[in-house]
Amino acid sequence: RGDAGSAGVGVAALPGAVQHRLGVVAFQQGRIDESVELLSESLSNEESGERWNDWAIAQLSRKCEGDAEQGFRRALELEPASIQTAANLGVLLMNQRRYAEAVSYLSHAAREAGDSERSELLTLLAECSSHICR
Repeated sequence: RGDAGSAGVGVAALPGAVQHRLGVVAFQQGRIDESVELLSESLSNEESGERWNDWAIAQLSRKCEGDAEQGFRRALELEPASIQTAANLGVLLMNQRRYAEAVSYLSHAAREAGDSERSELLTLLAECSSHICR
């Protein structure tokens, strides 16, 4: 398989930061199930907003929207100022046509984002608003 287990070291024996990094690399290489396994192990060692956000993105790639939403929400509990997580949750809710909920997260992200990200977030907010006002 080419994962950490094939090297003779069990995934659970690796430090959480290493599991997290390997999970991100596995995701980038399209090995989504392996990524989720590594990121889950990483979270069992130590929770962080970044780890939950990455786990949620991997879950979203598996079409597990409920798990992804829970992961993004947990990430925001741990790191409420995370622009990226707020934007990710906002986009997820928007794609589920939960526009009023999405506005809250997209607005938070837009307020804190840099100029390039803010422009894209404001476009998403305008789209949400157009659906709410119908």
